[in-house]
Amino acid sequence: MGATLGAFAPFALLDHRHALAVPGSLPMTDAATRAVGLSTEHDALVSQAGFKAGDSVLIVGATSSIGLLAIQLARALGAGLIIATTTSDEKAGRLRETGRSADAARVPQNA
Repeated sequence: MGATLGAFAPFALLDHRHALAVPGSLPMTDAATRAVGLSTEHDALVSQAGFKAGDSVLIVGATSSIGLLAIQLARALGAGLIIATTTSDEKAGRLRETGRSADAARVPQNA
């Protein structure tokens, strides 16, 4: 599978650095969503925000699928402090329990 524009066609010509191995146990539809989510988060965090190792990062909606991916990416890139927000105490507790963030905060739904 490729992680570039046009890479989700049955056949594509691309630079080998943009090719990703997909484990046989992972359906192609699942693999495609991971590549798109990761490239979106990387663009937002690194290209747009200029994130560098040691920086702090705020992730709003951290218990969504893209939010969880953002936490993993920030941690992998060496974030100093990861602040993760969510809309319920239960979800905030789950973030703390799994160690996915340095700090988790509940944001009222109508805030």
